[in-house]
Amino acid sequence: MTPSVYVILLTWNHLPDTLECLDTLARQTHPSLHIVLADNGSTDATVATIRAKFPEIHLIENGQNLGYAEGNNVGLRYALAQNADYILVLNNDTTLAPDCIEMLVRDLQAHPNTAAAPKCFFADAPDTVYYAGGELTAWQTKHRGYNQRDSAEYNASGETEWLTGCAIIASRAVWANVGLFEPRFFLLFEDTDWSLRARRLGVTLRYVAASKLWHKASRSFGEQFTPTYAYYYMRNTLLFIERNFSWRQKRWMYHTALCHAHTQPLLSVAQPRSPERSAALHRAITQGIRDYFLRRFGQQSLH
Repeated sequence: MTPSVYVILLTWNHLPDTLECLDTLARQTHPSLHIVLADNGSTDATVATIRAKFPEIHLIENGQNLGYAEGNNVGLRYALAQNADYILVLNNDTTLAPDCIEMLVRDLQAHPNTAAAPKCFFADAPDTVYYAGGELTAWQTKHRGYNQRDSAEYNASGETEWLTGCAIIASRAVWANVGLFEPRFFLLFEDTDWSLRARRLGVTLRYVAASKLWHKASRSFGEQFTPTYAYYYMRNTLLFIERNFSWRQKRWMYHTALCHAHTQPLLSVAQPRSPERSAALHRAITQGIRDYFLRRFGQQSLH
């Protein structure tokens, strides 16, 4: 019997991206596919269009922007209640090779008690790698192969230290064991946090080279390294450290993160920046630190 795969597709505006993603899902070679679209309060025509064009899709209207974590959690709860065999959390700004999901399922069937992610490329540079497995150094993630042309070096599947949130698949049993995404993050670090929790519970994380997708990276932020990005990056760095490391590790991690808060790698990227923009980025980082200590999590407005 073909195992069922429930695809959780989170949307928040960007209807053209969603339609393009759905088009590639319709051409998947895996025959038992169920799409669950969780909409985070889109203000464009997403909901009306999906209802009209795709009546077979299970559409959940969250009514507001719940963020990546809780927005996906709504869909995950539904899929778990439907006794899905496998559940794939997928970004709506992705397009998939026709056998992407089939290759993921094959790998999971061959390796019990695992969660997996495909090889990801940049959508605007189709032969350039976005993710070919990942490493974790302290609290900072590294995408193996990032911004490199695809080569034989990235063609071997195997274990990885974390899974990219643009596509994570696991069996119902693994999702039930590990649990859902931590909603306090709202945005950023949810995938890495889930990955480390899974590993602590004995789940093996795998990179599946034969499974391929293309990701429109950073579309949620519009321009990369915005004050919004800087805020969530800083606040969630501290929350991630809190949740995933021993007290001995936390001491130096907190010290390092706070001492170098305003020289974070995301702020030192070579790009033209006005004094006003630099000031806005630093204010966002300062607010992120303050909100962490004041325990203000979830979605927050920048002051």
